[in-house]
Amino acid sequence: VQNLAVDRIKIDKSFIDAVQGESKPLIEAMIKMARAKGLKTTAEGVETDEQSDALVALGCDSLQGFLISRPLARAAVVDLYNGAGKQPCTA
Repeated sequence: VQNLAVDRIKIDKSFIDAVQGESKPLIEAMIKMARAKGLKTTAEGVETDEQSDALVALGCDSLQGFLISRPLARAAVVDLYNGAGKQPCTA
């Protein structure tokens, strides 16, 4: 990892599906390794509140998945962001 130009570790959905069971120690180790190397972590495929809660408790930096939003076209993301009372943005 130290020789790669990366800033983030993405944790695959296959691990996230079992975050409250057999994958928990491995996910925790991934997050600790990322932090030790100064990297952020993103969990992919988060679909339930329970998964979200477990990942936040483990210190995961960001979440992706259907719990957050279905995949959106770029224009829909801009509309969603602008409609949330934030500063206007462009993509």
